[in-house]
Amino acid sequence: GLADGRMAVKASGCKAIPNRHEPVILEPNMTSIEETRSQGQSLTCLYSQISKRNLLVLSAMIALGVFLIPPVRQQYRLVQARKLVSSRENALAKILLEELRGDLPENAEIHLLLARTYRRTGEFQRMIDSLRMADRFHASQTKVQLEYTLANAQIGRVNDSEHEFGRLLQNPGDDGKEICEAFVNGYFLMNHDQAAMQIIEAWKGDFPSDPLPLIFEASYFERIEDHTKAL
Repeated sequence: GLADGRMAVKASGCKAIPNRHEPVILEPNMTSIEETRSQGQSLTCLYSQISKRNLLVLSAMIALGVFLIPPVRQQYRLVQARKLVSSRENALAKILLEELRGDLPENAEIHLLLARTYRRTGEFQRMIDSLRMADRFHASQTKVQLEYTLANAQIGRVNDSEHEFGRLLQNPGDDGKEICEAFVNGYFLMNHDQAAMQIIEAWKGDFPSDPLPLIFEASYFERIEDHTKAL
């Protein structure tokens, strides 16, 4: 499982930084981000395209919300936004959450969900701005810190974030897939293929219905020209 993947990564030769009792929020270096992005966009952008079907779904959600009184309508739309973020419908989630932010500017959860969506789509300055707003409105420091840690891992700063990896997987809550995705992406960007594949194996075992590790795996085999396994 993920715990076994964590131990395998620690043994893979990647330098780890000792754990600190009080995690420090490290805002990603924007120059490093742009350099990393120039090498190729994150595979998670595969989930960022809007299909005609999804646009119809969003239109129906908005239309239904129009007939509800404002507090109920806002709560309904927030529930839908959570579902979109959970299913990695990033483009649709961003549309709905940005509208909700205008209606509920002091809602910390909306800023956190937007931060996660912006991180996934590589909009890191917007992610940082959203996390600052979430912090301003008393969001959980653990959740704020998590997004910074995942951002650093996602762009390949795995040596900066690896000391958090084991701690995060000890009690991942609902974020197990999110943690795996960010670290796998980062390890592949830094050509630490063995560490990435070890996490992918644990990811597949713990979340067998999640298609994303299979997409990462197929992309890797295609890159190394092992087309039989890429199929």
